[in-house]
Amino acid sequence: MESTDFFQQSYVRRRTTMALKPWEGILKHKVPNPAFVDKPEGEDTRRPEQRRREVWRQRTRVFDPETVRTKTQAIQALAAWKAEEERDARAVDALMPVAEYVARYIDSREAAGELEASTVCDYRKSARRLDRAFSKLPMRNLDRKGVRAWKDGLVSDGLAPSTVTKALRLLRMVCEQAVMDGDLPDNPCRGVRAPSLGSGKRARNALSDASMDRLMETLAEAGSSAFTTAVQLAVRTGMRQGEICALRWRDVDLTGGRIHVTHAIGQDGGRFYVKAPKNEGSTRSIAIPPDLGGVLSARREAVEAALAAGGMRRGQRGYEAAFGALFVVGGIDGSFYTPTILSREWKALAVALGIVDTEGRRATFHDLRHTFATVAIAAGEDVAGVAGNLGHSQISTTLNMYTTSKERSKASAMGAVERALRGHAPADVVPLRRDGTQG
Repeated sequence: MESTDFFQQSYVRRRTTMALKPWEGILKHKVPNPAFVDKPEGEDTRRPEQRRREVWRQRTRVFDPETVRTKTQAIQALAAWKAEEERDARAVDALMPVAEYVARYIDSREAAGELEASTVCDYRKSARRLDRAFSKLPMRNLDRKGVRAWKDGLVSDGLAPSTVTKALRLLRMVCEQAVMDGDLPDNPCRGVRAPSLGSGKRARNALSDASMDRLMETLAEAGSSAFTTAVQLAVRTGMRQGEICALRWRDVDLTGGRIHVTHAIGQDGGRFYVKAPKNEGSTRSIAIPPDLGGVLSARREAVEAALAAGGMRRGQRGYEAAFGALFVVGGIDGSFYTPTILSREWKALAVALGIVDTEGRRATFHDLRHTFATVAIAAGEDVAGVAGNLGHSQISTTLNMYTTSKERSKASAMGAVERALRGHAPADVVPLRRDGTQG
């Protein structure tokens, strides 16, 4: 399903061990390797057969030596046989139930290494939304009317608009591949609108001024624990929760004043793992301002003290490499905070301190990222620079997601425009009547 042709390789050869030395055709295709094992952290102890995500399978046919005598004839016979096999393969795919077709699409992309484990997990959750409606319907019978009825049914069941949108997006992607593979004449999802996210999506808001005062006062007195360091990183850099949890000391250059964001924590079901950041723009370098530098220095001293208590001290052989591998927000045993634990501890703090956003709702950990962006933009920082710090590849994302339309900001904007226009006004203003004559 990854390409239009089911068979990725085809060729002919002589069967020299048989009488008359007939020509033989070979068709090869890849299938997921059932023995494949993900690469472990540290030393790779997998056997050779466990390292390949896919393995080759082949079909062969010996051509009639009476009618296929030359290589040219053999190539022509191979092409005809391949076309026949391709038609059969596509016919089988088109008859496959939609839910099974989608599951195979996910398995195929996972085996090819095209998807992160967390993405595979999300896709499979969305695929479960297809089971009830499409567990028996053949792929070739899927039409726009059926897709629209399925989508409307999910909305009627009370599922969140974002959940329905994810499921529809997955089905649209699979159908697009089916069109490319010849299993569908066109994409039945085209023209089916996703539900509005308006009421079902929590608005992003910065912390209220009073909440910010309470939070910063608490952090100033809270020491340098893993949790307080995580909160400081969020509000002072705008890093994502998973990026903070995956930050190692080797990515923190206190001397050069830079944080290098190179990894994030992903989730595959109940398992957490270290992965690449969200997208290409998310791999970035962030400047360390003086106050944050003090926070990180204090955290480093606390970690070094804990290591020293266990007999591991600076200057020992291998110390720097071992220290660099530790997570800034983690334990001296090499463990990291999971986003789940971080969210739980943040919720407890937010409840205890009454930390709310500008709408009066209890603030989430992600609201700290929004607070950083909103404060930076309100302070007059260049939007492109803020977008770079946040890991957004497009400035429009920053403007759409992390600027506010609250009354105070709107009034401030109008005042700024008025002041700018006032600066362009002429020194002597001539009053005019409604008809344009001087009054």
